[in-house]
Amino acid sequence: MKHVVSNKNNDIIALLSQWDSYEKELALQYDEIKKRKATLEQECETLRKEIEGMEKILVELRQIYLSLETLVTYE
Repeated sequence: MKHVVSNKNNDIIALLSQWDSYEKELALQYDEIKKRKATLEQECETLRKEIEGMEKILVELRQIYLSLETLVTYE
């Protein structure tokens, strides 16, 4: 029984000794995820602005089309 407890204690000690490296690795991964999230949010904002610009262009093109259609109809 003492041998089994000793083995389990050794396993626990081994796991605890690895905890620091696990914690550091998770912290690095978390930082990378936060950076990637910030990058994606910036890219999304850029795309939103591009879409808004395109929508304005589409409205202007539609107005030009309607104006040309009106001109052609009257001629």
